[in-house]
Amino acid sequence: MPAKPATIPATITLDPAALAGLTSTPAEIAPLLERVARLLDEVLEHLHEPILVDAAGAERLTGLSEKTLRNHTAPHVKIGSSRRYRPEALRKWAAERERQESLVTK
Repeated sequence: MPAKPATIPATITLDPAALAGLTSTPAEIAPLLERVARLLDEVLEHLHEPILVDAAGAERLTGLSEKTLRNHTAPHVKIGSSRRYRPEALRKWAAERERQESLVTK
């Protein structure tokens, strides 16, 4: 079975009114090019994301300490005595926690 392609969260919003009458002067085109460059950087970062990260990588991705990740049973893979985390699984885990929290607070 082929692997499911990863989705890359990115949005481009262009205001047609802002583009109306646009000339080819660098000052007018520069902001648009900067936005496109930032989006490309996000795409490239996502494409080169490792399959598994160590605890330090999981901490960077989530902003949570390794102890908190362990205490709240973040999804992980045990390899020998070490834990490795899939970035995609951490994102899904965090989204699910957020969804559960929003149900509790309603």
